[in-house]
Amino acid sequence: MKNVVLIICFSLLTACGGSGSSDPAPVDNDAASTPPDNTAPVDNDAASTPPDNTAPVDNDVASTPPDNTAPVDNDVASTPPDNTAPDNTITDRFDFIVQSEPTNLLDSQVDVELEGAFQRLADELNETYGLPDRKVTIILRDCGAINAFYDAVNSEVIMCRELLADTVRWGISQVLDDELGTLYGVYAFLYTFSHELGHTFVDHYNIPVSIGMSEQLADEIGAILMLRNDITREDALAVFEGGAYLGSHPTAYLDIHPTPANRYIDLFCLAYGAYPQLANEDNVLILATVAEFANQGRDCGPFYVSALDATESYFAPYLK
Repeated sequence: MKNVVLIICFSLLTACGGSGSSDPAPVDNDAASTPPDNTAPVDNDAASTPPDNTAPVDNDVASTPPDNTAPVDNDVASTPPDNTAPDNTITDRFDFIVQSEPTNLLDSQVDVELEGAFQRLADELNETYGLPDRKVTIILRDCGAINAFYDAVNSEVIMCRELLADTVRWGISQVLDDELGTLYGVYAFLYTFSHELGHTFVDHYNIPVSIGMSEQLADEIGAILMLRNDITREDALAVFEGGAYLGSHPTAYLDIHPTPANRYIDLFCLAYGAYPQLANEDNVLILATVAEFANQGRDCGPFYVSALDATESYFAPYLK
């Protein structure tokens, strides 16, 4: 994933690698931060003010589609269909594909780089996971809202460019540093994509889900997708930053989403359980959360292993 992060990071901020300009000019933040009236707005003030010891989270961002896109009922998306499990011998027949729609938000070259980065992600998915029934199209779109979602009807993962602009803006607000903040924002954006893949696999693999638990299950699967094999610092940081970003946005949809604080804590615990070296990061929020877990006697290792084992059992019939 490191190469994908760097591709997006350099395309957004030429100084991301430590040299050059520090202006994140390719993103039109005014256009990206103005959602339509019919979409719950994001409280950017809340997003830019780090909490005392845990970061809040916005689950609307990841799951509520705008009106200009076919709406998705995440409960429906995560409920196994009535038909029996498909024949696993056809797992090589369907693929993840990437489609980039025209944009008014990003510079054309930036968007080419973004599409290329997502193509790399799709290639990695296609090398590992078989799709038993339908292809999945990953669409980069100007949505008119800060959003990302899985459309079960059309088998599409929609990644709104406005979300990328918002995660980068949020990242910079956390550290007041364009380079590091852009990196944090890209991490959060990629975790949100992984969360939507969680919904995707629940749908295509007929994964059972309890009523009201679809978002929590998508969070766990999304984290394990990044924390399965050869776990790197970048993988763990992506899950952490995704949790911190989503945790910084209160949601009006708590009937289907975990609370922001709980969502952050669970995602952090998965990242920390998979990669204990996270405690060595020079990050105030990470250190505060590790200290809180120590005071509570919370051991994240078993929590991670339990989520990993469950996810591996879902994936086993479809791995290539």
